[in-house]
Amino acid sequence: MEIQLEVPTATKKVVNVSIPSDTVSEALSKEYQKIRKKASVKGFRKGKVPLHIIKSMYGDSAKYEVLNKLINDSLSKAISDNNIQYVGDPVVKDVSDLKEGEELKITAEFDCIEEFEIKDYKGLEIEVEKIEATEEMYDNAIRNVLERFTYFEDVEDENIPIEKGFQVVAEIEAFVNGEKDEALSKDEIILTIGNDYYLPGFDDYFIGLTKNDETEVNHTFTKDNETVEGTFKIKIKWIKKPVVPELDEDFVAQFGEEYKDVEDFKNKIKDEINENFKMQMRDKSIEQILEKLREDNKFEIPQILIEKQIEFNKKNMQKLPDEDDEAFNKRVAEYSEKQVRNSILLDKIEKLENIKVEQADFDKEFEKLAKQFRAEPQMLKEFYMKNNEHMQQLYSKLLTDKTFDFLLDNAKINYIEKKEESVEGSSEEEIK
Repeated sequence: MEIQLEVPTATKKVVNVSIPSDTVSEALSKEYQKIRKKASVKGFRKGKVPLHIIKSMYGDSAKYEVLNKLINDSLSKAISDNNIQYVGDPVVKDVSDLKEGEELKITAEFDCIEEFEIKDYKGLEIEVEKIEATEEMYDNAIRNVLERFTYFEDVEDENIPIEKGFQVVAEIEAFVNGEKDEALSKDEIILTIGNDYYLPGFDDYFIGLTKNDETEVNHTFTKDNETVEGTFKIKIKWIKKPVVPELDEDFVAQFGEEYKDVEDFKNKIKDEINENFKMQMRDKSIEQILEKLREDNKFEIPQILIEKQIEFNKKNMQKLPDEDDEAFNKRVAEYSEKQVRNSILLDKIEKLENIKVEQADFDKEFEKLAKQFRAEPQMLKEFYMKNNEHMQQLYSKLLTDKTFDFLLDNAKINYIEKKEESVEGSSEEEIK
């Protein structure tokens, strides 16, 4: 077998294969004999059918089987001998007629990533804005947690006016064109003021009212796709005010053993914020490293790879507000190409540095996931072990994370103070 390799472009490789006539004849002969052993032809015992009859009856199917085998075997050898790294499936561009006593010629084309040696992936110097938490951030985060546990307390004092965020129990009589609207009239309705549950803008009428107050208002709204004005009689039956709990031992106790005391609660909130900022700086560092790698390592990619990534991303990305189809397609295409280039670069680094995922990496991740989902690590491990797709996704994530860790460990990261936003020095057009 003779194999010739051509490289017409950086992303194309073409192999021309010549299979000798004796190899073709031998392959056909073996196929005919295999058919002959199983063929049932009237007037002949099995295995004794004359060869010319076998060729006459089964010639086309025999040639089909032989041709497929010769193509697959020859292309496998061509790939192995020439170490062809390709994407997608090989495309057979040309095949000569398969005939006994004649050589077979095959031409196949491969889409390939341009061969290149990755450079400058160690010692990359980058600048990242330092993100530091302030006491105000800690206080706001704690207040947000407390507000999630807001409860409502009855207001007995008739002098306390309704404010935004209060809950009210009210009776509403609605009239449209002088007639009572039964659908909008409510003997008793519970509203949280500010949510506009009843009608858009209607909650504003409750603000300032007190328990047992009655009032009548006119309000314009949409009904059956028409703008109408209604008259509404409102009677306040009951008022509840929101109460944000105090951060004390009783509040902390409701979480069981998660927090030891109030101080432990505060410290863990702070740790969570600091860890979040740390991850943001890590992500920014990785983003800059990948950008530098793409700038320093130029190579061509088969369009098929980018198209597949675009197809995937279009199913998972959403249009931005006021983004038309053209802008969306452009954004997806640019993002997809970056993803493909990043993946190729990271793959090269993983191989060069022999970065691998060990069992300890899986165990550590299962421990982390167990805390996140409040589950047992062993249960999560068993779940992943039973699902090959999930396990492969986890493996890919861990491998990428380890490669990022390697790049970060070998980078020179200069943390700089966050720049204050200013319009000073901006052009009139930029300010607009």
